[in-house]
Amino acid sequence: MNKKRFKIPAAKVYVPDADIPRILTLYRKILKNGQLAWGNYNTALEEGFARYVGTRYAVTANSGASALELILRARGITGKEVIVPTNTNFATAAAVVLSGGKPVFCDCDSYNLSPRPDQIGRCITKKTAGFIIVHIGGIITPDIDAIAKLCKDKGIFFMEDASHAHSSLYDGRKAGRFSEFSAFSMFGSKVITCGEGGIITTDSKKIRDLCESLRNQGKEGGNNDVHYRMGSTYRVTEFQAILGIYQLKRVIEFRKLRERIALFYDRELAGSELIRPFLIPGGVTSSYYKYIAWIDKSVDREKLKKTLKEKYDIALSAPVYKVPCHLQPVFKGIADPGGNFKEAEYFCDNHICLPISSAMTRDEAAYVVESVKKALSRGGNVFKKKA
Repeated sequence: MNKKRFKIPAAKVYVPDADIPRILTLYRKILKNGQLAWGNYNTALEEGFARYVGTRYAVTANSGASALELILRARGITGKEVIVPTNTNFATAAAVVLSGGKPVFCDCDSYNLSPRPDQIGRCITKKTAGFIIVHIGGIITPDIDAIAKLCKDKGIFFMEDASHAHSSLYDGRKAGRFSEFSAFSMFGSKVITCGEGGIITTDSKKIRDLCESLRNQGKEGGNNDVHYRMGSTYRVTEFQAILGIYQLKRVIEFRKLRERIALFYDRELAGSELIRPFLIPGGVTSSYYKYIAWIDKSVDREKLKKTLKEKYDIALSAPVYKVPCHLQPVFKGIADPGGNFKEAEYFCDNHICLPISSAMTRDEAAYVVESVKKALSRGGNVFKKKA
């Protein structure tokens, strides 16, 4: 056992030391000139993010949830159904509701964490407007081209919730390039961050223009007093934009740092009976927003989490996700519960997420592995009671 004890957070924001003085210099500049929002740095972040993803346009928003809602409102889904994976964050389905639509939940393939075309197809009705795919943990499903074709053939829109997928690839193509429009989260726990924020990417000028209007109280053009549609205030500050600009410069570096930790976990957990790595599908380069591992059904996840925290000072990341959307009380009576969700429920019940971040060291990762193995030893108190 590694004799050195570490305190390991579930996730950690990484701003390299070299970037901090540069960021602070720009913060001082905007504090002096008074342009705290709606300035050149917001524009620079949008242009840089669009170049990186490879889309014509990017639009910033104050959160990933807002980015999802802005797209759906711009697309016009009032009174229509939108298919949403049940294995996603509340925000994906909530954006449908807040945009006047009805979410229809769909099961997922428990081994690539996205719905298969056949699962989506069973949810499509005459009322279906579109489907939102979610790149869970940073994993793009290898079925994504088949899903895009299905949506096109059925005449429904296809949209990416890429909140976890900054720098994720499938077949060499980036998240955000498989659909008509995508939403990225820039929350503090993500691969890159603005502290809080979201970014929309699209090739559609119409969607870009509508999203820009809706995030600025329904105005068009500059700061004026004429409101053309029922928008709200979803803007970001120049402080957020500056941090985002510097984070974006390091997005590939950050993915590689996470990948290094993930591959170490893979090697060290290979052959373990009670915990095993989640296999990334072929052709996929994950952002490793989450490091997912299967746990044996005999393991009590909450007991394991408590033991790691109390005995080893290790905080496990939240699962992705523990409670699927179809079991969330808020959607009862609002969303169509659909059919069964056996695969999503199996995944939600039988995985954990080990700590991972761009700032994590190999020694810290080794401490995590050693601690997990010790907690899972047969003498440990992390197992379910036998009936």
